[in-house]
Amino acid sequence: MSRSIGVNTWVWASPLDDEALARLAVRVRDWGFDTIELPVESPGDWDPQRANELLKGLGLDATVVLVMGPGRELVDAPRAVVAETQHYLRRVVDAAAVVGSPVIAGPAYASVGRTWRIADRPAVYRELRRNLEPVAGYAAERGITIAVEPLNRYETSLINTVDQALDALDDLPGTALALDVYHMNIEETDIPAAIIRAGDRIGHVQVSANDRGSPGNDHLEWRSILHALDLVEYAGPLVIESFTAHNATIATAASIWRPLAPTQDALAVDGLTYLRSLTDA
Repeated sequence: MSRSIGVNTWVWASPLDDEALARLAVRVRDWGFDTIELPVESPGDWDPQRANELLKGLGLDATVVLVMGPGRELVDAPRAVVAETQHYLRRVVDAAAVVGSPVIAGPAYASVGRTWRIADRPAVYRELRRNLEPVAGYAAERGITIAVEPLNRYETSLINTVDQALDALDDLPGTALALDVYHMNIEETDIPAAIIRAGDRIGHVQVSANDRGSPGNDHLEWRSILHALDLVEYAGPLVIESFTAHNATIATAASIWRPLAPTQDALAVDGLTYLRSLTDA
């Protein structure tokens, strides 16, 4: 299946702002990407209306990712914290609606890096559904899906696998799964089989090498992964997500301790070239 291929601006910049987006979007378009992924670390970092005009002029689609930084929690947290997190997520939905993103994707349950022993997992999952439901309804009214991302065990103890995500979300309207192959490589015993189990609940897919470098420069069985996505008829983009080692905050948060490619541009372009060789074959 021929696929749309995108790249997250975290490859180069954090936080994203209007100036960085204006610079990056032209290069991303010229390299041949179809989609650019926009993180909302804090609402107001970049102007959605300005971004929409820029991307439409360049012929680029947009996807939007939410960011669960410190203090953003939907479970096992004070009511005021949950309410503030719900407010943040609604602001991300608003940005996605303006730029035409069909999803907001990310770990919409707890702050990244927060781990704790969970004595009653079904109860916490019920709490998650209860607190995510009003935001999912708000998003659905605007034609947007909340794609919830399982993270590896070092970044959360709540949702690590496809099966846990399916269990946590159940059939909550307005939600789907965001699959990140980097995390799946750590947590799933069989990535294609996990994709098949996720099936039509897949709302978004992010890709990188097993070390967060360029897809294809690694040990992952990309043909099998893409074949599984074809079997479940996932029609969305494949978005390369990696991070710059040149920003101390994001490098520490994502554990990027060394360059993952000769340059950040090469990381993106080499990944694009490899994925195109598979998806356009």
